[in-house]
Amino acid sequence: MKKIFSIIVCVVLFGVLAAPVTTKAVSTTQTAQELLTALQTQIVNLNAQIIALTQQLESLRQAQGEVKETAKEVKGTLKLLNQLKPGMTNDEVKTLQEILATDSTVYPEGLITGYYGKFTEKAVRKLQNKFCLEEVGSVGPKTLWRINELLQEGAGSSGKVPPGLLIAPGIQKKLCKTTTPDTTAPVISSIEAINISAATAKIKWTTDEVANGKIWYSTTTPVVTTGDPTKSSSTYVVSHSIQLTGLAANTTYYYVVGSADGSGNITKATEGSFTTLAVDTTAPVISSIEETNITTTAAKIKWTTNEVTNSKIWYGITTPVVTTGDPTKSSSDYVISHEIELTGLTANTTYYYVVGSADGSGNITKATEGSFTTLSL
Repeated sequence: MKKIFSIIVCVVLFGVLAAPVTTKAVSTTQTAQELLTALQTQIVNLNAQIIALTQQLESLRQAQGEVKETAKEVKGTLKLLNQLKPGMTNDEVKTLQEILATDSTVYPEGLITGYYGKFTEKAVRKLQNKFCLEEVGSVGPKTLWRINELLQEGAGSSGKVPPGLLIAPGIQKKLCKTTTPDTTAPVISSIEAINISAATAKIKWTTDEVANGKIWYSTTTPVVTTGDPTKSSSTYVVSHSIQLTGLAANTTYYYVVGSADGSGNITKATEGSFTTLAVDTTAPVISSIEETNITTTAAKIKWTTNEVTNSKIWYGITTPVVTTGDPTKSSSDYVISHEIELTGLTANTTYYYVVGSADGSGNITKATEGSFTTLSL
């Protein structure tokens, strides 16, 4: 990273020194002070460029770290974990496009962009036709299962989409086949109740295949699970999280989580329980406020609280910041480490902000006003 930074600084210095001199010749009467002022102005501009480049390098370093962590999790197995639909942009869409591009009759455009646009949607319809599935254009549970089945056989543990995956003779025989019905229910594990306050709690669990999420809960035991769940999520994922709100303070709640796969096979876990905290009248304590990743158009505000709370921020270009209305940006997740990114800012402008956090009982704290200045263009 230091080597890259040194190279960039040298390039910037070279650009400054090699830039064409002003066409207006320096007069013989120009003083040494005027020359020094001009040089100081160039140095200030150069420093601003270095700061901006440093910010970009830091963002790149963080992104590289995230990619490495993701690579560790994959552990050599290539698999799509989530349903995909038009309008989405992520790495799983890119993997989907790589798969589609292995057959030019399915995806003649062959664009690997990570964006699920019209071309990708059309290609998915063609693939679903080859799978003998309904041609809906989005990757739902059935299409996801068929794609992962082909990846398991074609890619193995290589972690890469093999060239010609969809046109391989062995794969061709399996594209449109009468599949054995899926009668195996998901396996639920790692159930935990976290972020418990006087009025809220979050229930998390994982499944061994993509499935939806359901939860039945009550203050009586055993919990009745024959009807509709108390709360649910229709998103098919392997990592599940459902937030419970409006709970009574100092009360024991019993709950059962459940998940169903795309074939309707459902698993309900054994009953668990948690106890909400007593009525809380103490507002959270906010600390460690900092502004990071400041660029010409964005900034990130981070802070911590001594208990799980939501996140709020009011900001503007005038001071004092008005905090009597709704926050400019907010997050309903109850956490201790808070982080909100501000975007669409104006370059070379001072912004004033106030962060706030409220616990599950509604006790709110608003910090003193802070400020930061976006970088110049």
